[in-house]
Amino acid sequence: MVKQLSNDTYICAMSKDNEPVMRVVSGTEVEIETYDCFLNKIESEDMPFNEINWDQVNPATGPIYVEEAVCN
Repeated sequence: MVKQLSNDTYICAMSKDNEPVMRVVSGTEVEIETYDCFLNKIESEDMPFNEINWDQVNPATGPIYVEEAVCN
């Protein structure tokens, strides 16, 4: 069974304080929906860059906590 995670839950800054939005055991297959680097806000090449919220760039869907993961 594939678990799915939508882009409704995203972060724009990595931090150990970010709470996981999903917990899975090691080896679980996860399908992740993502945004592009501008939260899909650019809809045409004519959009001015000053309309971009630069505090909301490079979003990452998650975070996901992986049980039994090993950190070196």
